[in-house]
Amino acid sequence: FDLRKNVPWLISGFRHLLTTGPGARLLLVGSGLTKPACRLMALPLGNAVRFAGQVPPDDLPAYFAASDVVCSVPRGSESFGIVLLEAMAAGKPIVGTDIAGYRDVVEHEVDGLLVPPGDTPALTEALRLLVEDRERRETMGLRGREKARRFDWGGIAGSTVAIYEDVLGRSTPEADNERIRSERVHSL
Repeated sequence: FDLRKNVPWLISGFRHLLTTGPGARLLLVGSGLTKPACRLMALPLGNAVRFAGQVPPDDLPAYFAASDVVCSVPRGSESFGIVLLEAMAAGKPIVGTDIAGYRDVVEHEVDGLLVPPGDTPALTEALRLLVEDRERRETMGLRGREKARRFDWGGIAGSTVAIYEDVLGRSTPEADNERIRSERVHSL
C-alpha cells in the first residue's frame, strides 16, 4: 500500500471499531511498499482483516458491490476522488478523509462521512455509524449513486459539447454585435 493512502491509520481505526462492534470485516485492496508492515499491524485482528492485493480494474466494481462501506483515507490532497465515484456508482456510502479533492466528491452526511486526517476516534466513529446503521448506509448509497450519474462519461461529453456550442454561439459576429448593443443600452 502506498503510504499516501494511509492504510495503517485505517487499520488502527478498524481495530478500535472491533472493540465496540465485533463482526465487522475489513478487506484491503491494492499493493505497495508498506504491505508487510500493514500485514503485521493487522495480524492481531485475525480474520477480521483480509488483503486482496492488487486486483484488475475490471474487477473493482465487484469488490465495491460486495462491500457495505467503502473507505478511502489518504493523508493529503487528492486531485479528484475517482475511486469514490466508482464506489458511489455501486451504491455504496463512503468514509473518507476530509481533504481537498474528496470534498469535491463527497458531501458529508449526505453520501458519505468525511473525517479529519489522523483523527482515529473520528474515523472509528464514522465506521461505526455506517456499520451499525443499515438504513443510513442505504440512503447514503442511493444519494451517492445519483451523484455518480452526473459524472458518467455520456453526461460529461454532453456537458462539454454544450459548453463548446455555447462558446461557439457567442463568438459569431451577430451574437457579438447583439451583446455590445445590449451592454450599451444597459449602461444608459
